[in-house]
Amino acid sequence: MEIQEIISIVDQAVYKALDRFYRKDRLYSINSIAKRLHVHHTTIKNLCKEGFIKTTLDGKFISEEAINEYLKNKYDQK
Repeated sequence: MEIQEIISIVDQAVYKALDRFYRKDRLYSINSIAKRLHVHHTTIKNLCKEGFIKTTLDGKFISEEAINEYLKNKYDQK
């Protein structure tokens, strides 16, 4: 593999990482959401399975928007 190919691959990887980091709808893992909300990851997984928190199609990530919507609904009911 030549240096230009390596540079191109690294550039693409960095661009994808920065794009994901700076997107408006940032995505978080179930574990990071659990830590953020100070609950067990199983609690978040169950909320996702029950449809209270929307995830990505693969079920591995939760958007900032989805968690904010869940929290808004949770506290609006009280």
